[in-house]
Amino acid sequence: MSLRSPTRAILAALTAAIALTGCGDDGDAGGDRPSSSAVADPGQVHIHGLGVNPKDGALFIATHTGLFRSAPGARTSERVGDSRQDTMGFAVVGPDRFLGSGHPDLRDDLPPFLGLIESRDAGRTWTPVSLLGERDFHVLEAAGPRIYGYGTDFRSGDSSLLVSDDGGRAWKERTPPEPLGALAIDPADPDRVVASGQRGL
Repeated sequence: MSLRSPTRAILAALTAAIALTGCGDDGDAGGDRPSSSAVADPGQVHIHGLGVNPKDGALFIATHTGLFRSAPGARTSERVGDSRQDTMGFAVVGPDRFLGSGHPDLRDDLPPFLGLIESRDAGRTWTPVSLLGERDFHVLEAAGPRIYGYGTDFRSGDSSLLVSDDGGRAWKERTPPEPLGALAIDPADPDRVVASGQRGL
């Protein structure tokens, strides 16, 4: 049975993607990881979040292929550093201080779920805060030390809402009314939130 040309094109793209994914694993202890220029930069792919840095007014764009910065008034954006981590959850919490979550750059020796990560240099470097290897937050919002994160648990595959009152070091689980797509915190009261779900607000 012959394959139609669209099917052949899809299979060819999947084969190429698998080959590129293999570059993230050196295969043996003595192998070298590829340099950041080993594969062409894909640019922005699938935007997950936006935030404005209060330090300089720049717009930061969290994507499937890394973090990008657009200066005030600029019509284009530039990659921040050379990391291509999939930043699924993203929140600007202060001048040059960001929170994130998602999946690592395939060239990094990290578990597939990043948990809560933090940058204090406008996204150039990231440090694990908690839940490394355990949680992938797709929704992430913060007000002071209060953080809300909605995402998937690595072991169970279930999604849930977690709340932290100490900047993300310890978490308590809450039951949302339905799967969440976005969340906003009342600026006057961090105990009050509005969330959009699959069926409504």
